Amino acid sequence: MTRRARALPKAHVLTSPNNSPSGLITYQALKELADTLPQPPFLRIHKSYIVSLDKIQMVDGNTLYIADKQVSIQ
Repeated sequence: MTRRARALPKAHVLTSPNNSPSGLITYQALKELADTLPQPPFLRIHKSYIVSLDKIQMVDGNTLYIADKQVSIQ
């Protein structure tokens, strides 16, 4: 399974369920979105990132590996 991470402006969220190219865009603040998601599996790991814990493949120091992407959480 390949998921693509994209950097978007603050308070914009793009998800791509099942690698759907259409995805979902919301203009909620990230805090508002984080408050509506179930925990676990979703966790806010940084002021700019919410991740699904079951999608993390590896953690190396301050870097998460999700599919073929690296997410720095410094």
